[in-house]
Amino acid sequence: MKNMLSYLLLIVTLLVATSCVDKDADNIGITFDQSCDMTTPYAAEGETRNYTFTATTVWSVSTVDDWVSVEPSSGNARNKLFSVIVDKNPLGEPRSSYIIVTMGNGHGVKIDIEQEMTPLFLREDSTVYTIDTEGGDIDIEVSTNQEYRISIASPEAWLTSTVEPTRAMSDQMITLSASPNSSNMSRIAVVNIIGTDKSLLDSFAVIQSSADRAVNEIVYYTDDDDTVSLGYSDGFGATLRYHFFDTERRCGRMVFDEAVRVIPNNGFAGFANITALTLPERLQSIGNGAFTGCTGCSSFTIPSSVTQIGHAAFEGCSGVLITECNIPNCQTDATNSEHWLYGSDFANVEIRSNVGNKAFSGYAVESVTFSDGVATVSSDAFANCTELKQAKVARLSEWCNINFANAEANPLHSGNVALIVDGEELTTLNTTADVKRIGKYAFYNYTKLQSISLNDVETINWSAFERCSVESIYLGKRIASVGLNAFNECHAESLTIDFNMPAFSHNAESSNHWLCGLNVEHITIDEGASDIGTFAFNSLATLKSVDVAGSVESIGQGAFANCPKLMNVTIDDGVKCIDEHAFYNCAELTNIAIAQSVTTIAGYAFNGCSSLEAITIPEQVDYIGEYAFADCNNLEVVYCLSESPATLGNNYVFDANNNSLTIYVPASAVDAYRNANGWRSVANKISASDR
Repeated sequence: MKNMLSYLLLIVTLLVATSCVDKDADNIGITFDQSCDMTTPYAAEGETRNYTFTATTVWSVSTVDDWVSVEPSSGNARNKLFSVIVDKNPLGEPRSSYIIVTMGNGHGVKIDIEQEMTPLFLREDSTVYTIDTEGGDIDIEVSTNQEYRISIASPEAWLTSTVEPTRAMSDQMITLSASPNSSNMSRIAVVNIIGTDKSLLDSFAVIQSSADRAVNEIVYYTDDDDTVSLGYSDGFGATLRYHFFDTERRCGRMVFDEAVRVIPNNGFAGFANITALTLPERLQSIGNGAFTGCTGCSSFTIPSSVTQIGHAAFEGCSGVLITECNIPNCQTDATNSEHWLYGSDFANVEIRSNVGNKAFSGYAVESVTFSDGVATVSSDAFANCTELKQAKVARLSEWCNINFANAEANPLHSGNVALIVDGEELTTLNTTADVKRIGKYAFYNYTKLQSISLNDVETINWSAFERCSVESIYLGKRIASVGLNAFNECHAESLTIDFNMPAFSHNAESSNHWLCGLNVEHITIDEGASDIGTFAFNSLATLKSVDVAGSVESIGQGAFANCPKLMNVTIDDGVKCIDEHAFYNCAELTNIAIAQSVTTIAGYAFNGCSSLEAITIPEQVDYIGEYAFADCNNLEVVYCLSESPATLGNNYVFDANNNSLTIYVPASAVDAYRNANGWRSVANKISASDR
């Protein structure tokens, strides 16, 4: 209560100190030293001032605001000092207060406290602003009591600003305008707010997206609020200009001054919190162990520009691996620490470009997807991939355009892998118009294939269907070339040919033959074929029957020779010539229907067909070559329909020593046959036909 009364008395009678020493100070009972600063405002950052004096009685000091304090707050005549402590001013305006020094005699002194304003430039809490490639305006709200200017640090003048400065504390709008970005580099500008005293009031960055995938930016996402701290910024082939992290999106962006060329050895090793990572185009090299321990990342995409991938680059990583680059050749399997995939566990791989030697050899990949544009898969790329279950493509043409260097380059080679086309397992190959070629080893040992129908295909490369077992094969009208061993060890019940058979210098037992190793029971030569080339089906070990369409005009030399199981042949009207050795040594041939259109049966055409019992020579046949039916030991009946004997190549067209043979000719032509050259050697076997 006593203090309160004293305070009220002071309000009425207080003498205000306007100088360091009052002339009437003796009447008050306190005299301040002339060194005391009573007029200069306290600094905005906060300040402590000492007040020295002479007192004749006890004294005390009181404050009215909590941002002002005094030490000590009381004393007696022997104490000659107290300190006034003023806190930092958080406001953008000056502020005032006072203290009261009260003496024991009831008198007092009021000391005014003035404090300077704090220079403020207040902006939303953001260290970076982003804008898309089209450009435009960024409006930034600020509050400030400063005059300032804007300085934009950027290698190119793509960002400009407008602002109306003010001195009083007020709300303002800074507008930054960005021009369009047509490049494939993200652009970054650092915006500095400079006060009139050249002090830095504020600083932030503006990043503009590139028109295409940025070549100078690495983007990552995390599963927490922690940024990726690399500990260094060199080794990337470019200088890191800005690295910021958006805690709300949990997204980090590293922007470099130039295209990033290298991910250094162990560059991102150990960052298990990374969930996704986008690497820039133009990246050329990924160092040893570059992403070791990035166990939280669900996918990795290797850009198309990469030419080198270091040892164990993804050790400990799993999820999906997307390779847009040509995967380099490897010298070892993935079980070796020098392999780029050593220690990783990518169950799913998406391949968007060519694949090098042993790229996935010995790797535990389960599913591999091929995108359009993959042209070549090199030797042993998928050798010993025992966990592989699926190979996927969006369209059949994508798969058929791939050339696999050898069987182990094809993920289907084990026989346990399903080819998934547009989400469906391929069991029936029925090509559409966009499939013009079948690449090397394309369906090697694809055991799930049940039938093959190549409609508009023009080229079948070597070993394309090697070791396939199917019910039927159809080869369409447009086929122009067939590679070696295309059907080697392939089993089929029927083969339909709808194009002209090429001529060969070897039989089907030779690896140079297009049908080498094919095991087929029935062949149909369809309407799309006009010729059957030399040795076209020679030595097919399992062939049992043949149907030749009327579109065929010529059956080439040795076309069906040495087919040991061939039993039945039907030749429709249209065929004119059965060339030399066409059915030579077909020991099981028992039934052949020769078309009425045939005019020539060349030498040795049916020689050695030891199971042939009967044959009809059509009326149009005017020439039968030498030994055409020789060594047909079981031939009993020959029907010659022509009134005029055909010209024979020699006297041994028929086996004169075959006692069971009867040659039936029209009754009116018996004598003509018996007296014709060559026929005379079998005159005793010629009889009048009852037909």
